[in-house]
Amino acid sequence: MNLNPEQIRLSPAVILLAHGSADPAWAAPLQALRERLASAEPRRPLRLAYLESASPTLLEAARDLAASGAHEVAVIPVFFSSGGPHLRRDVPALVAEAQRECPDLTLELLGGALGEEREVLDSMARAARRRLHRWPSD
Repeated sequence: MNLNPEQIRLSPAVILLAHGSADPAWAAPLQALRERLASAEPRRPLRLAYLESASPTLLEAARDLAASGAHEVAVIPVFFSSGGPHLRRDVPALVAEAQRECPDLTLELLGGALGEEREVLDSMARAARRRLHRWPSD
């Protein structure tokens, strides 16, 4: 049986993992990031999850992906810096917990904080310069 290209799902599935906040407005840029990635790769299963103070959690997102038939999941930390305890300690522990709870999945933490990527830093520097050059008219 041949599958229609729209029926073929890309692997690995992705969980974008962010810190989280009780304020729903805080998540708006993360949802925009998720939408941009989903638009660029519409056949890739994709979830946004939070470390704390919001839902879904990493474990909930992993369970959801497992239930949808995913087998491999890349966890991408959407943090600005890897320097704090969250990415050194908490996130690896949560990935390990999700792996134990979802044995049919292979979860892999892909790198440190996205905020440390050269492209992200370059984009933020351009945005800061753009604001600076508009000052004081802002």
